[in-house]
Amino acid sequence: HLKHGGMLYMPEGWWHYMKYLTPGFSLSLRSLASKPSNLLKGFANVAIIRHYDNWMRKRKGQAWLDYTDEEAIRRTNALLTK
Repeated sequence: HLKHGGMLYMPEGWWHYMKYLTPGFSLSLRSLASKPSNLLKGFANVAIIRHYDNWMRKRKGQAWLDYTDEEAIRRTNALLTK
C-alpha cells in the first residue's frame, strides 16, 4: 500500500498490477529497455496489444476489464508462490 507521496520502483521486465482504493492519480516514468527482448515486448505492446485491448474493451466492456484484473492477480500470485 502506497501512501501520499509514496513511490514504487518496478525493475525492467517485472509484471505489476495496481488498483486504486481511493480516488487519485499516478505518474509513470519509463526509460528505454536495456534488454533487447524487453524492448521487443514494449514495441509489441504499443504496436499490437494496445489495439487488441481497446477492441476487446469495446466488444466485451466491463467483462473484459474484470477478466484482465483477475488474470493480473492470478499471474502475480503464481509468481509469488514459486
